[in-house]
Amino acid sequence: TAVHQRPGTLTPGLKGQPVWTELQLPAVDITPEEKENIVQAVIYKGLFGDMGGGNTKEGVWGYFGLYEDGKWLSEECKAVPRICKKLQAAGYGTVGKTYVSILYPSSATYPHSAPSNEILHLIIPTSGSTNLRIADKNLVLSEEPVVIDPSFDKEFSNEGADAAV
Repeated sequence: TAVHQRPGTLTPGLKGQPVWTELQLPAVDITPEEKENIVQAVIYKGLFGDMGGGNTKEGVWGYFGLYEDGKWLSEECKAVPRICKKLQAAGYGTVGKTYVSILYPSSATYPHSAPSNEILHLIIPTSGSTNLRIADKNLVLSEEPVVIDPSFDKEFSNEGADAAV
């Protein structure tokens, strides 16, 4: 393990790196209109809940689930049906969870890490920008998707004027 990798369970033999740049991922083309629909449906209608886990340092870090426990959440997907269909068609939502994460302006998380190193996270920014410090790397997430190993110590912050989704 690296100095910044702190999962509760570490599966031996898995490659560990904070950011995965060489992965070929199925593309999910989300139009500007669909991005705005996410913002309208999830933020302005208040459809999200607290991210939980005690990792919110300040402000609001919200969560809106789309897929978990082996199934797409039909009621939640009614709010953003085209997004759910596109993610499903691209093969996402086969393990773990698929969700919309919302970080309000002037919000930040405490440093935290996932409980194991067995799953990677794909982050597809749709609105605003988020600062991500993962291990010793600092990234600004605003347009391009990024894949991270969440078992590495990380923290998110939004210093912009808009909610980051």
